[in-house]
Amino acid sequence: MTNRIERNVDVSIVIPALNEGRLLTDSISEIVQVMQQTTYRFELIFVDDGSTDRTPQRIKKWVTRDPRIRALFHECRMGRGQAVVDGIREARGRYVGFLDIDLEVHARYIPTMLLALEHGYDVAIAYRIYKIRLDNLIRVICTKGYRQLVWWALRLPIRDTETGFKFFRRDRILPVLDETKAPGWFWDTEVMAYCAYRGLKITEIPSLFIRRRDKQSSVRVVRDSIDYARSLWRFRRTFAAQTVRPCSPLYRWPVIYHLAMRCLYGWIGYHERFQAIAAMIPSHARVLDLCCGDGLLYEFLRPKHVNYVGVDINAGLLKRGLQRGAGVMLADVRTAPLERFSADYLILQASLYQFIPRHREFLDRLAAAARVAVIIVEPVHNVASSRFSLFATIAKHLTNPGTGPMPFRFTREELEQCLRAWGAQDIRPLGRRELLARRRLVKSVPREQATS
Repeated sequence: MTNRIERNVDVSIVIPALNEGRLLTDSISEIVQVMQQTTYRFELIFVDDGSTDRTPQRIKKWVTRDPRIRALFHECRMGRGQAVVDGIREARGRYVGFLDIDLEVHARYIPTMLLALEHGYDVAIAYRIYKIRLDNLIRVICTKGYRQLVWWALRLPIRDTETGFKFFRRDRILPVLDETKAPGWFWDTEVMAYCAYRGLKITEIPSLFIRRRDKQSSVRVVRDSIDYARSLWRFRRTFAAQTVRPCSPLYRWPVIYHLAMRCLYGWIGYHERFQAIAAMIPSHARVLDLCCGDGLLYEFLRPKHVNYVGVDINAGLLKRGLQRGAGVMLADVRTAPLERFSADYLILQASLYQFIPRHREFLDRLAAAARVAVIIVEPVHNVASSRFSLFATIAKHLTNPGTGPMPFRFTREELEQCLRAWGAQDIRPLGRRELLARRRLVKSVPREQATS
């Protein structure tokens, strides 16, 4: 490794390499050109994974030529995943990422990734979009098939775990690295699974994948796909033991969830809630939607160009939110650090009953984490409170979001009393079943938001 070190670094870019010597000059030039068009101070960290061609010698020449370039050398091949881990641990930038040296996902997407991290995301990754041609048809089919396997096995709210283009906040990714074990290509899936499970805020940036015809790919599509599937099956058992929470069918599939809600509220009544909430949110606000389900609220907030993040414990619902284009995060809101989101508005829909008997403590957490206001919508007419014991029992078991059946519900009088004691200024009925409440907070906020 070079002993000439740039001390002040904003971004560290890790580049694993294995017998890629002839690509170095063009790829380094492309990456440097992209980064020089930004204001970030950067470094490139090459990790040679036991190359047997002239790759190490060419990397060393670049190291001596440019103080922004450093290198690590593995004496033997340890795997792409281990190469990336070693590079991230060696990085000094507050943001760190890695990309493949062939630039089949081009370096021009780096600034977009960094912008996402600047706006509060912990992880930004490329969601690969393929131009389908005859020479890459098999790879496209295998890639899309593997994505579906990951969904079936892990239920992650991420579409493309295996992309070789990922950027992180370094302080957030370092603890996650301690949990990963796979040294090879499967590390990409493993690290994203743990990022989602540990509550890191993840966004996917659509990025064009262009297959290079001037190089021999190190990916053996069929063989590697079989290896991926085997690794995924083994990892699933470990990961499921840590993360899977049995929940009712209501919270597994968005179709069933919305069908049940529309049966209860009616088509118009169900949307009335989202319209009422959206009317309280100004344009360009930062919104944190807790227990967000499939992020349907985002559809009503999208025209206002808000910075939206939805948090839920159910990956099955979150995947639909991801398809809507919403920023979503898999986490248990009972333990998630809500203050880290710096949200202007915190929203809790039809979920306060899940925190009984510690609901007042949870409300205080919401008020401490929001900057402008907290908006609560909670049902006061519930099937779970029906005088018909059979209906009530079924409803209580169907409302298990993954934390167990919820036996308690609020009456109208109990909820109003609780919210007024908590400090809510605006409490009003919403439709036939719900109460809507807002607590405005007196904090240092932008003038245009404080007056909204």
